[in-house]
Amino acid sequence: MAAVAVAACSTIIGVVAPAARAVDSAGWVTVCGFDHRLQADPIVAPGEVSAHLHDFFGNPSTDADSTHRSLLEAQDTSCAIAKDKAAYWVPTLYVTRSDGSLDAVVPNDADFYYRTLTRPLRKVRPFPAGLKMIAGDAHAMMPQSTNVVYWGCADGGSSESQDHPIDCGDGFVTAHINFPDCWDGLSLDSDDHMSHMARSIDPDDDGLYRCPRRHPVPVPRLIFALEWPVHDGTTVELSSGDPSTMHGDFFNAWIQSRLRHLVVHCIHGNRDCGKPGT
Repeated sequence: MAAVAVAACSTIIGVVAPAARAVDSAGWVTVCGFDHRLQADPIVAPGEVSAHLHDFFGNPSTDADSTHRSLLEAQDTSCAIAKDKAAYWVPTLYVTRSDGSLDAVVPNDADFYYRTLTRPLRKVRPFPAGLKMIAGDAHAMMPQSTNVVYWGCADGGSSESQDHPIDCGDGFVTAHINFPDCWDGLSLDSDDHMSHMARSIDPDDDGLYRCPRRHPVPVPRLIFALEWPVHDGTTVELSSGDPSTMHGDFFNAWIQSRLRHLVVHCIHGNRDCGKPGT
């Protein structure tokens, strides 16, 4: 996905419900290039061959055996922020060619938004070291809610968000994956890799989001924003199946001091910090 200035985020983000806009709140964006592709998933299938291929961003050491310690020991990252050693991954995207063959496509770009919906801003805490979480459903049988996954077009085509990829004309196919932003304060993972996290709620429909009682700790709202060099989204499939199975995984291995600084400076300080470097 072609890199974009924060001022132009709306081109990539598209038009979505207010609760899903990545540009409406304080925070920052970390840009991470595609690093490698493996049939591995250290969250869902640690130490095993995973059910499908994944494209990995950020930490170059990520594989089926990755642990928090091994990720921290990696000497490099594909992210512009050198202290972001987190691992990010999504299913591999394929394009169906005219002869019926499938070609795996490397994303143009991957931007990872760290934003917030909850108030007050000063209560947002950094992700705990070693946190694992998943957003989206790899087994979905129908399009997912656009509050979780939405598709769109960059640099051309429709500006509307969709629950499925569309023909973008001269534009490029994009997808966004919205992660939960409330933590139970206890567990770094759970049996289903989701129950320790929850999405903030707006009970009065007034734009004031808060964390549910059983997940009382607000954390940054992570959004994967991906773009592929593909124009016609109707030709797209995923290694996990139909485009409705889009999902993302995050394994926190940030250097915690850097993550904490960004949360305090950008989120607590109500600043849009853009795309900081090292």
